[in-house]
Amino acid sequence: MTLSWGPYPSPPKSPLKLESGSFIEGNLRQYFSDVLYSLDTVEGEGYVHVFSGGLSVNTFSKDDLRGNTIDSLPEPTKAYLTPKAKPIISDWLQNNAHGYQYKNDLNIAAAQWLLVYQDLSTDNSNYELRYTVKFYKKPEDANMFSAFIISECSPKPETASLVDWQANGYALVKKTTEKYMDSCLLELNNQLPRLLKH
Repeated sequence: MTLSWGPYPSPPKSPLKLESGSFIEGNLRQYFSDVLYSLDTVEGEGYVHVFSGGLSVNTFSKDDLRGNTIDSLPEPTKAYLTPKAKPIISDWLQNNAHGYQYKNDLNIAAAQWLLVYQDLSTDNSNYELRYTVKFYKKPEDANMFSAFIISECSPKPETASLVDWQANGYALVKKTTEKYMDSCLLELNNQLPRLLKH
C-alpha cells in the first residue's frame, strides 16, 4: 500500500453517454431540469433519466469569501502531517494487517486552512483559524461505483485578533496549525481500523 497526498483523484470514466433532449414542458424548465443518459447493458442499450427541481434560494455567508494567499505560509499538511502519519500507519499495518497486501491507497488531503473573521460589522473583529484534513481510501472490494471511505478531522477553531495571528511571521498560525494537525494524527490512529478494513 502506498500513501499519497493531494487532491481527490479523478473519478474513472463513466459508461454513461449524455443524450440530447428533455422530457420537461417548456413552461416548467425554469423550475425543473432533467438529463438523459444512455449506456450499454448485457441486455442491450439502456437509459437513465435524472430529474431534479424545486425552488432554490441563493444565500451568502462569510464562508463564501475568498481571501489572499500568503506565499510565505505554504499549506502545511504535506510537510508536517503526512511524514508523521507514515509511522502511525506503518505501526498499525505491522500489528493488524497480518500480511494482507492492500491494493487501494490511503490518501491524505488538506481540505481547508484559513483565517475567517468572526464579525464583519466591527473594525477589530477576531479571526478564527480553521483547518480540515481528510483521510480517504477506496474499500478493498471496491468497484468503479464504490464510494470512498472518508474520515475528516476539523479541530475546534481557535480565535485571536488578526494582529496576533500575523505577529512574528504568522508564528501563532504555525503553532496553532501544528496543534490542530497533532490532534488529527490521533484521530487518524482511531480511524485506521475503519479506513484499512479488508
